[in-house]
Amino acid sequence: MRGLPFFLAVLVLLKIEIIVGVWRYNNILEDENLFTLHNAVFLKYDGSDFVEWEYPECCNVNNKSSPNAIMKCTSPGFQMVKPLVSSPEEEEARYLFISDSFFSFIWYAVVPIDRGSTETSAKKVRMWIIDPEQAYPAEINNTALVPSTQSRYITKHFYNNGQYPVIKLKSKQTHLGHFQKDGYWEAVIPGDERFNDFHIYGQPISFQHRFVIDGQHTFYWPEPAEPNGEREVSLRLAPGSPLSLVWGTCELYRGLLLSDTGALITKNAFLTSEELMVDPGTLPVPPEGYFTVDQAALLEDGIIFRIDDALYWRDNQDRVLTEHPQLPTSGVMGIYQRTCCASNYPVQISHFNVGCPPNRHIRVARPWGMPCEMHSLTNYTILRSVLRDPQQDDIVVYYDWEKFGCLLKTHYKNQFLPSIDLYDGDSYVRNVDANFIVWDRFGRKDYSFNATMRQVACLRESQTWISMLTGGKSLEEAWGPENYRTCFKVSPGKLGNLDQPYEIMNRSSKNFLTFSQVDSATYVFNVKILDPNYSFCDLHAVFAVQTYGITIPKYQHLTTYVAIVFTLFSLCILGYSYCRYVTIFRNLLATKRHKYE
Repeated sequence: MRGLPFFLAVLVLLKIEIIVGVWRYNNILEDENLFTLHNAVFLKYDGSDFVEWEYPECCNVNNKSSPNAIMKCTSPGFQMVKPLVSSPEEEEARYLFISDSFFSFIWYAVVPIDRGSTETSAKKVRMWIIDPEQAYPAEINNTALVPSTQSRYITKHFYNNGQYPVIKLKSKQTHLGHFQKDGYWEAVIPGDERFNDFHIYGQPISFQHRFVIDGQHTFYWPEPAEPNGEREVSLRLAPGSPLSLVWGTCELYRGLLLSDTGALITKNAFLTSEELMVDPGTLPVPPEGYFTVDQAALLEDGIIFRIDDALYWRDNQDRVLTEHPQLPTSGVMGIYQRTCCASNYPVQISHFNVGCPPNRHIRVARPWGMPCEMHSLTNYTILRSVLRDPQQDDIVVYYDWEKFGCLLKTHYKNQFLPSIDLYDGDSYVRNVDANFIVWDRFGRKDYSFNATMRQVACLRESQTWISMLTGGKSLEEAWGPENYRTCFKVSPGKLGNLDQPYEIMNRSSKNFLTFSQVDSATYVFNVKILDPNYSFCDLHAVFAVQTYGITIPKYQHLTTYVAIVFTLFSLCILGYSYCRYVTIFRNLLATKRHKYE
């Protein structure tokens, strides 16, 4: 059951007689990069107790009394949104970060089906540029084979200005797109794998002062039809039920269509499809000869089915429908599959979050244009005065190039925001948009953060390293997803000191690392994902930064030596004066005593 923990959280609605509302927000393409001033935010509330939306003055909502509303903001920053409800218990307020990014166009990609191709034939990828706010429904749903009129207009403007896409495969191969007269670029990629996972990036060229966001795309090629085994049986909805369509959360081109006559599954947004059947394994086949399904959730390596009030698992490899010890076999009223790959809202009641995909890890990406030096350093010294824990002597750190990687070189006045990527083995998955923390693994403390808790709109004092390092815990153990507490939620009691540095970072925030302004220094940072809802893996990494630009004055040491010599000379004079005074005083006493005698 490898796929159960992959990317998705499945909300199991147990038989508890309470009424709850769930609310969420997203944008038209459910892409975290599109929460900008140029793009609309869709607000949705599920529940019968909705009254209206509460939102800041710098944002506009088309119908605040509708549970399904559209919001656009005119100012960047964290914007508080909250549904007002009639029930006694208030809904949680969320803080959406709306950026003023100029990156708001998207690369669209499609691989048209070539009926004459074989399994290993090269595949042609069509690419064009879309504006999510003006794209046609087929482009939004990833079913378009050619650009819409508006997208063709935008694409040709970019082309005339020198734009062209580059496809980068997970093998590191690159393929250039060549412009076609129908208003799209076309590139040829190998077709000798079951699927292609590639990254599309363009040139730093703008149109209407807006740029194109790099994109990640995955395409599965149709597999040769396999004869169904004698034991495989159909899956159907109850007779008379309406069609039910389920899409993959992280792979939107994968879908499952359930009907009362059978089930169809697709790996390319229904350009092609095949009937989905299961091997019943040890489960008894119902008398009607098929399993009646109530709901399904599509995961990366398999599917969860709700049959009656129990959950069953079908693995993509062995195709066997089976019970699983981590899934309940009774008392389940429904399953809820979240609609974003990285959740934008907390899920309620209970989760099935099991295990971690093998080889999943994070890496800190090298910022564009920043030098990254290898084997330029053997060791370095950390002054005891800048250590978090006091030491009697300075410490010498031997730099482990294999473990720490290359040194990111930056000017000491520059602010730095680590960009973190998620990987499965050597395959890039996506940018990490979750909260994270950093700390110097050797204990130096001569760095800080440019934003305060008040500046990032905390509603109470945020967690800090000082507050978390109690009870004798180490830096590695003191703070993590298991004890993370957001500061964007009101709690009883004092607000605390909101003028402290805010020590939690996020790729979309304005909180950056700042470095020592006294000495150029080398920092080896640990980074850890803090958000407990992001992943069930222990995601951490190491990166190193070396600052430069602080120069020691030519005569700085001479000044120190002169000061020491002057101090010693002054002490000598004082000592001599003291001895001379004592001698004179004793002589006077002796003279007086002799006079009186």
